Amino acid sequence: MTKHKSPKRAWLMSVISMLMCCAMLIGTTFAWFTDTVTSGKNIIKAGNLDVERIVTGLTL
Repeated sequence: MTKHKSPKRAWLMSVISMLMCCAMLIGTTFAWFTDTVTSGKNIIKAGNLDVERIVTGLTL
């Protein structure tokens, strides 16, 4: 014998789940756009790096 869930309860659980998802989405978006970061004295420099490979004792 199987028990059937009432459609009213299923609808209510669906609405509650959707509200929770929306609340989490809004909270995440709010946290993402209001986040601030302070950095120390980091300096970003651009330049060239010369890399040289020395192979010794190569036998085939």
